[in-house]
Amino acid sequence: MEAVNVSEVLAGPELDIVMAEVVMRWKLLRTTESGAGWFENGDGDEIFVGRKRPMSLLRPWTPSTSIETAWEIVEKMRADGWYFQLDDDAGGYGPWRAEFSKASEDPTLACATTAPLAICRAALLFHKAASLSRGPFGQPRHG
Repeated sequence: MEAVNVSEVLAGPELDIVMAEVVMRWKLLRTTESGAGWFENGDGDEIFVGRKRPMSLLRPWTPSTSIETAWEIVEKMRADGWYFQLDDDAGGYGPWRAEFSKASEDPTLACATTAPLAICRAALLFHKAASLSRGPFGQPRHG
C-alpha cells in the first residue's frame, strides 16, 4: 500500500473505493467513466461504490460519509475478531474517535470530524499496518 498519512485522508468516493477493495475485500467488476465502480460483495450481489449516477435511483455504498454503510465495515472487522469502540470526544483531535483492537494486536485508533470518517480511517490504519507487517504472499516479516 502506498505511504499515506491516515489522519489526512478525506471522505469521498476515492476512500469509499479503497474501503470496498481493501477492508471489505470485494472484487472490482467494472468501473465507470467517473471513476466509480461496481463490486461483487461475496454474496453474489453487485454494489455500486462512488458518486451517485445521474438519473439513477441506486444509492451508492458510501462508508466515509454514511454511518449506515460505515457500520458494515465495523461488522466486517468484528466478524474478523476485532473489538470496536466509538467515542464522541477525541480529546482535542476531533469530535469522533474510532478504535479497533484485539488482544494479540496493537489497537488502531483514528479521529475525524464525523463518525463514518473516523471508522474508515481506523480500518484503513489497521490494513495499512497489516500490509507493512507482511512480506510477499502475506507471509509475516521476520525482524
